[in-house]
Amino acid sequence: MVIRERPFATVLYPEFQGTHCLTCFGYVEPEAAEGASFPCPGGCRRVRFCSDLCRRLGWEAFHRAECRWLAHLQGDPDQLGAMTPLVHRTLLEAGFERVVRAARADRAEMQGRAVYDSSDYAPVALQVEYMEQFCWQNLGKISEPWSSEILLT
Repeated sequence: MVIRERPFATVLYPEFQGTHCLTCFGYVEPEAAEGASFPCPGGCRRVRFCSDLCRRLGWEAFHRAECRWLAHLQGDPDQLGAMTPLVHRTLLEAGFERVVRAARADRAEMQGRAVYDSSDYAPVALQVEYMEQFCWQNLGKISEPWSSEILLT
């Protein structure tokens, strides 16, 4: 038996952004990449899309929120942490309210009522052993208006 599921959140490594589609991760032909056949709707030149469909899906799902912050999100891994872009995408996918609820929830109770669903944030929160140290630490560095004090109160 093979079990296949959709990942909760994904990111394309920065070194592949000039050669691969930001949405489906498919290879983008060099001619298309050079001419930016499907450029970012926000105007950034860091990313590529392989089709108009991928451009629309990626823009609506995540790139609209990260477009102007992409250089910052992918900044120095020693300062932000290498996982910062994935933390940001996880927050976008889950929604701020769900992440805060999961951080405040009783872990044992959450485990007791959790029915696995790859689109639900609860199993993701339960998988990360050091969620508070990992997510909140990086999140505060990503979004200057938010602070960990605000998030955890």
